[in-house]
Parts: sequence; structure tokens; C-alpha cells
Amino acid sequence: MASETSRSEAFAPYDEIMVDWEARLRRESAMYQRIFQSVHAKRVLDAACGPGRRAALFARWGMEVSAGDTSPALVERATGQGAKVEVRQASIDEVSRVFPTPFDAVICMGNSLSAAGKRATVAAGIAEFYQATRPGGTVVLEVLNYELFAPGESVYAEPLARTALGQNYIFLKMFRRAGTSCDLDTVVLQQGASETWSRTVFKEKLLVLDEAALVEMVEKAGYGKIMLYGGPDMAPFDRKKSENLIVVARKE
Repeated sequence: MASETSRSEAFAPYDEIMVDWEARLRRESAMYQRIFQSVHAKRVLDAACGPGRRAALFARWGMEVSAGDTSPALVERATGQGAKVEVRQASIDEVSRVFPTPFDAVICMGNSLSAAGKRATVAAGIAEFYQATRPGGTVVLEVLNYELFAPGESVYAEPLARTALGQNYIFLKMFRRAGTSCDLDTVVLQQGASETWSRTVFKEKLLVLDEAALVEMVEKAGYGKIMLYGGPDMAPFDRKKSENLIVVARKE
């Protein structure tokens, strides 16, 4: 049995199964601690927070944390993390109007900027982050490194196998870049008690944000002291090798 659907809200329950959040947060924690300590951060905003796992981690560290997302389902999940986090429904281009400011640090991780759909929305979002950041504070942004995707070619990520609630899952992502957009198909194979497999394909069109475009938006918003990293180990960004592009900038 196969079906196709939009990837946004419908994929949220699968995303919680696909992502090994414990392992991801272990990889990312040292990076956040280093960045937050560099600006003596106490108040943090997680824009496009998804299920709220990062926000809950920061709250457990004793930080004052706010989190926002456009998806009501994800806002509900983030609210249910059991941590003291202020969670509100908000798009990236309205955070300074929705949340009391200023923040010491604003983060927008997990390729959420590319899912915003339009370049103007991303630019407006980064400008909003700037407004929400106190002088001397920082912003942390993450997108995929689209330089790894040759235009017109299908690129397959390594399949992921997961088991949850008595069900077996296999997740396979396929990227196909064309101009300023990149089609993402996420194939979910699911096997239940009947031992038959069902297949659902979730489709999403991502906005290609390369190094030059993202840095230009960050500079135009007013941020300075821009650093580029290739992952949570904070190794320098290499457009030919890095899986992700992480931008860390200061409001001076």
C-alpha cells in the first residue's frame, strides 16, 4: 500500500521516530554550551523549535527558554516536553512581535530556514531574530550544505531503520536540486503485526540557501563577527565536504 502527502504537519509523528534525539543532543550540547557561554546567555529563543527537544534541554540547564513554531501539532509536542519553556505558535518572521525580548541567543536549527518556502520570508525571519537579540547577543542558524547536491541529480541519504511501539520503520530521503529549490522526498516503509509493509512518500520543496545567500542575509540584518561551521563539532565549514552549514553571528 502506498500513498503521498505533504511533509509538514503530517510527518511530525514520524519525525519523532526517525530522529534519535538523545544522540543528536549529545552531539550538539557542547556546541550550544560554548556559544551560550561566549555571550553569557541566560535567555534563549528556539525559533522553529519542532518538537521542542532542544528548548527542553536548555531549560534543564537552568536557562530561561522560549520556543516557537508554525505547526500547532509541534507547538503541542513542545509544550508537552515537561520542561519550563514558554511555547507559542509563531512563524520565524514574527518572533520579535510574539515573544517578549530581548534574548541573549536566538537559534533556528535543523534546516528550518529552508522549509520557510520563500527567500523573502527567510530574510525577514533573520531580521526578526536581530530585533529579538540584545546587543552583544548571538544568533545560530543551520541549513543543509546544498553544495553537495549536484543540480538535476538525485541524491539519496543513508536509510535509517527504527522500531517504535511494535512497528518497524525504514526511512529513506531523496534530494533533487533544481535552481533555487530542492525537492525532498521522504519514503517511510512501515511494518506492523501483519508483517506486510506499507509505504508513504512525504514531499517537500526546500529553498536552497547556500553560504553566500545566508551570509548576505545575516549581514543585511545587522549581525557582525560571522563564523561558519560544518557541524556541531564546530569544524570550519567546507563547502565540498560539510554535511551542514552552521552560521554563528554576533549583534554588535
